[in-house]
Amino acid sequence: FEYLGAFLPPHFEENEKSFAYSSGVLAFRPNPDRPETETTLSGSLFLAGHAQHQRVAEITIPKPVLSPLKRTTDLPRAEMLQPFADVTHGIMQELADTLNGADFRLGGLQVVGDRLHWTTHIYYNPGQFDTATHGCCPLDLSQSEAEGPWHLGNGASPAPDCHSDKHAGYIFTIPQTEADHWFGGRNLISGLWTATGLQNSSHGPAMFAY
Repeated sequence: FEYLGAFLPPHFEENEKSFAYSSGVLAFRPNPDRPETETTLSGSLFLAGHAQHQRVAEITIPKPVLSPLKRTTDLPRAEMLQPFADVTHGIMQELADTLNGADFRLGGLQVVGDRLHWTTHIYYNPGQFDTATHGCCPLDLSQSEAEGPWHLGNGASPAPDCHSDKHAGYIFTIPQTEADHWFGGRNLISGLWTATGLQNSSHGPAMFAY
């Protein structure tokens, strides 16, 4: 890996519209309509904001800057392309309501074609609740058309092999050639490396192809 530098997200004073205290959940959006310029890289980022609100916005990708003295004033700031929105369109809140207000959080984001895929999990899960975790929505965040939630594997089983604490986090794609060869064509992977509570997680980088 080569460190290329850094940039700042857009700044907002209100927590509900802020990237402060973000969990860092993000996804790159390849976009031919946003080519590289003198100041920005091609494409854009979907980035989760303040952890207490679990909203996602789309921002530009400024060309990163190396600051020898590590000064934030040297860094370029991204611009907003789409304002903060609930990418689950109420699904995450419905899951929380069924479990007496459990603290659900976004675990991962991934752009797949014209959809933004997401995962959600219980941040602190001492009750070992095994919930549906995966869904997706349009790339236009103003469209309230989320689909899901779905569970990977057998969600009705008491066995921990497919517990949501193992797969409701990061998402990434598998090159289709490798997906066809090793995973029966399944070209996405998700996992969750740790979980708070009674530790239903794998205590390592679990990966489930789907």
